[in-house]
Parts: sequence; C-alpha cells; structure tokens
Amino acid sequence: MQYYLRLAVAGDPLRHVEVQVLKDDDAKPVSGPVPPPLVVATRPLSAALLPELRQYVERGGTLLLAPSDAEAAKTLPEFFAGLALREEKPASEDDFVLLGEIDFIHPLFAPLASPRYSDFTKIHFWRHRRVNGASPIALTSGQGEDSTDSALQSDGVGKENLQVTPTNGRGFAVVARFDNGDPAILEQSLGKGRVLAITSGWNPDESQLALSSKFVALIGGLLDLACGSQKAAAGLTVNDPAPLALPQPRSPLVIRKPDGSDVKVPADVTNFSQTSEPGVYRATGAADELRFAVNLAAAESNTAPLELEQLEQLGVLVGTDLTRAERLERIRQQRDTELEGRQKVWRWMLVAVLGLLVVETWWAGRAAQQLDAPKTELAETAV
Repeated sequence: MQYYLRLAVAGDPLRHVEVQVLKDDDAKPVSGPVPPPLVVATRPLSAALLPELRQYVERGGTLLLAPSDAEAAKTLPEFFAGLALREEKPASEDDFVLLGEIDFIHPLFAPLASPRYSDFTKIHFWRHRRVNGASPIALTSGQGEDSTDSALQSDGVGKENLQVTPTNGRGFAVVARFDNGDPAILEQSLGKGRVLAITSGWNPDESQLALSSKFVALIGGLLDLACGSQKAAAGLTVNDPAPLALPQPRSPLVIRKPDGSDVKVPADVTNFSQTSEPGVYRATGAADELRFAVNLAAAESNTAPLELEQLEQLGVLVGTDLTRAERLERIRQQRDTELEGRQKVWRWMLVAVLGLLVVETWWAGRAAQQLDAPKTELAETAV
C-alpha cells in the first residue's frame, strides 16, 4: 500500500510531498514541535503509539486508518466510538462489492462530483473490513438545501432512501458505503483534527482502487484536507486578465510566461493582463507562489462543419445548391459525354484498320506485278 501511495503523491504539481516511514513504535515524528500534516496507518498500532496518535489528532493533525488485515482493523474502535467489527469474509474474484452511496459534497470526493468522473462502477472491492454501529451517510453541514438535493441526485440515490445527518463533531459519519450497505469510508472529528478510515485496502489483492485514475484524485483530496486546499485560478483564455489571488500585503511578483520570459509585477497590482499566449504562468515572490493556466478559446478546437447560413453571415460566397433532379440530369449528361467520347475512339480505330487493309492490298498487287514482269521478257526472247 505504501508503494501505491508514493506513486500517487509523486507527481503532485501543487505541493512537494515527502513520505516518511515510522519504524516500530517511534512516535517522535508525530509528537515533535512540527508534526506532519497527515499520518497514514496500515499496520496494527501498539498500545504505546495509540495515545500519541490521539494527541496528534487532537492538536489538529489528520489520521487515515487503512488497515491491511483483520489484526490492523482492531484499531478502528479506538478512534470511532460505538464501532464494532464483524467477521471478515474471504476474498473471491467472483464475489465483489462496489461503491454505492457517496457523499460528493465531502472534500474527499468533491473533485470527482462531475458526472464525467463520478462513475465508480469499474472499481471492484474483493475484501473489506465489515463494521457495525455506523451512522447514516453524512453530508457536510452549511451547504444549503439546494446543494444537498444536487448531491443526492448526482449519486443516483433517492432522497427517500438516504437519511441526511450533519457532521457536528458528535459521533462519526459515513462518507461512502458499499452497495451492500457496509461502510467504506468513515470520518470522525477529534479535537482540532480528524480521523478517516477506509475499510478496504487499495492494494490489488483487496481492490482495484490503486489501479484507477480516481485514486490520485482521492489522495489529492486527502492532502487538501490535511494541508489546506490549493486555490487555483478559474479557467482563463488568451488575453483574459488573470487575478493574482494572494493575501495582502504581499511582495512584488515575478511572473514567468510560457515562453520563458519574466515580467515584474508590483505588489499593489491585483490582475495580470499580459496573457497573450497559452500555457502555464508561474508567479513567485518572497513568500508567495501562484500558478495559473491560460488556454486557447474553446472555439479554436471546434472542427464541426459550419452551416451555410453561418458561412454567409461571415461573408463567404456560397453558390445555390442543386436539386436532386438537377444532380441526376448532370450525372446523365456526364455519362453520355463519356460514352460519346469512347465511340469516337472506336471510330478512329476502325478507320485506321481499314486504311491498313487498303495499303496492304495495294502493296500485295504491286508485288505480284513485279514477279510477273521477268517471265514476260523471257518469253519474248525465246520467240
């Protein structure tokens, strides 16, 4: 599981992620003055490490419990009050579950809320830790009634089949469930931090999660929860002003354009207007950094043929279209012209053959006369 986790965070363009392995029961990295923003636990936790991790979370850390076996799953009730483990079923390739109910309002799944990316039906889970005592799936409070309805519709679950409870810090919430009703992802608020748990591993022996492109997005959402989300500028096109959304007061910026040139921007400027070419722009300052992408207009990639009316509005001269009868008549005329041309060729070939016969007949008659002439002269001499 550590191998796939390293791959998922290796190419993060927004932050540099360093993965450090805790050896045995060494709690110094999580109990030091500068603890890591995220801790992922996949193996059984000792009695000495459990209180250190609890204090780490209460101080504002984020802990992800991803037990790789039944022994490691015994840690779940230590952080989720009222949770009870059930007997784990053996894994089978023919017996798998899918993610059924998903809270797409939750920051973990928010990047995948679009209908284009919200399909999880191709990710099979062969083994998971079965638990009891889980509360209904919780939608983040403060989103409003309209956003709640949209989240239910995007998940494909009717409002009458899904009970909504706010996340208020008491108890825990189920962020996602399998299609058999078992919890898949749990969340618990603890002090200033939070604890999340996934009841199935992402290694290929237990699921296809790590082999899916959605795994990178989920890990990115987890890092946003732990480290704070990275603000990205809205979609920009060429020559659109780019907002420099950085906290004030700030230092002067140096913006590197896609062609490699640098532009100095004063500290009081809030928009960058020199977006004359597509690409990634990087704004750096003394302690500030911002990246934004400038794209070509969407119309540049539209290769669909234009209607004749649109072409005429753009000033293109368009001839009148022929009717079906006129097109058939034109085809018939072309066919007759080709046939007449072929007949002319045969006519000249026939004339050439007849001419050749005439020449051959004349040549044969002349040759016969030349053969008869010597015989006549010999007969006259004899007489």
